[in-house]
Formats: sequence, structure tokens, C-alpha cells
Amino acid sequence: MSDENLTFQPSRADKHRAAELRWRGAAPGMPPAMADEFMAAVKTGKTAHMLTSGKNEYGPPIVTPDRFKIHCKLHPEWAKEVRAISDKNGRSLKGARVRNLTHCKYGHPLSGDNRYRAPGRNERKCITCLKRRYEAPVPATADEIRRVTVALNEGKTIAEICWGKVDGRRVKKSILSFRKLKLHRELNPEYDRFVVSALADHNSKGQIRRYRKATIKKAAAAKTARKGWVHHKMSDEKATRVLSGLRDGLTLRRLPMAELHQAYPTRRRPGS
Repeated sequence: MSDENLTFQPSRADKHRAAELRWRGAAPGMPPAMADEFMAAVKTGKTAHMLTSGKNEYGPPIVTPDRFKIHCKLHPEWAKEVRAISDKNGRSLKGARVRNLTHCKYGHPLSGDNRYRAPGRNERKCITCLKRRYEAPVPATADEIRRVTVALNEGKTIAEICWGKVDGRRVKKSILSFRKLKLHRELNPEYDRFVVSALADHNSKGQIRRYRKATIKKAAAAKTARKGWVHHKMSDEKATRVLSGLRDGLTLRRLPMAELHQAYPTRRRPGS
């Protein structure tokens, strides 16, 4: 083979040399023609990062990041327009790869009856993969089972073991998933009986804990409401009139309200 048919790729040094010669003696920023080219590229849907990074997936850059920043400082109005369009393009491109997927990584379609969308979440999931992971999860390791056993002996709940939650709030990392624990219990009846016995009174414990919290909260609110309240006492004369009225057959509804309040002291604010 003759040397005339051989092709050589430019070396890294050649690329750096060509880039340096391209900008040697040039004014700071970008020339007007290059700035127009940059603006046109941004308006076609690209971002400033795509046009300055030089990554393989984005192609050769129009300008270096440093020169782009200098040009933005020298031309603030141009920079404002470019950054606004670039940010808008970036938001539209965010998640585009996942959004454009038609199949999961195992080849199942992400449409029709095989698509699951979690409530309140804009996320598609493959039902076939969900069923496979639920019905055949990865078995739990010996260390995970040991930690679960210790947690159950300490009185921990399933929510705390599998989700790290206490009273509905996530407080720490879970030990293993619920699917793993369920599979281990199905494969080991003796361990399942141990779990059932350890969790025998957890429901009543949870109810007692919630009742105590509600009672403490209610008592604290009542104590706060009682602050600054005083009892008014009735004079002997008015007490005699109330008793005589009751002996005559009058009900509490028929007694004068002022005397009734004096007969049955109520909590009133000072000066009321």
C-alpha cells in the first residue's frame, strides 16, 4: 500500500494549535458573524452549553466558554436574549430521553395495558417488570435477616424495618424491602411464625401511642386556655335567692342569667 492512500487524523496538539491560530489577534468576544450564527443555533432549539462545551454528542463548539462569557459581558442585551432562549430550550430538553422512550430496558412496551402511572407522579412504569420484581424479588441476605431479627426483638415495627418510618415520617434508612421480607417468610415458615409472634401486640401499641399523643395535645390546649381565667364567687344573699327559687319549682332556665352565673361560677377573663 502506497503512502498516498493513507489518511492521518489530526493529533491533539494539532487541534490545539489550530484553535490557537484561529483566535490569535482577535478582539475579545465573538465577531458579529459568529454571534449571529450562535443566536441562530440557539433559536433552532440548542442551548449555550451545547454550543460551547465541545462534547462528542453535541459536535464541535462554535466558540469557547470563556469567549462566550466575555461576549456576554460586552453585549448584555444580546446575552439576555440568548440566555432566555437557552434556558427555555434546556427546560424542554430536560427528561426528553426518558419521555421519548417507547419500551423499557427489557423490551416491554411503555404504552397501553402495560403502562402504569403512579398517582400524583408524572412517571411511566412497566407493569410486567413491576409484577416480576414483586413476585420474584432478590432474596434477602443473611446479614439483612440478622438485622431484621434484632430489630423485631427490640420492638421495631414493619414500617420502621422496611420503610424506615415512625408515626408516618421517614426517620432512618430501611433494612430491607417489604418484598424481600415477604419472600423470606414464605420460604421459611418457622421465621414467619417468629415474625407473627413478635408483632402480636404492635397494633395495640400503635393505638396506645396515638391515643396518648392526642390526649397530651388536648390537655396542653386546655391548660393554655385556662391561663388567665378566674372564678367569680356568689354572695350569700344571691345564693339564698337562687335556692329559694329552686325550692319554689323554678328551673335553671327560668332563673335570671346574672344569678345563674353567680350560682354556677364559670371561668371568665379578669374584668369581664
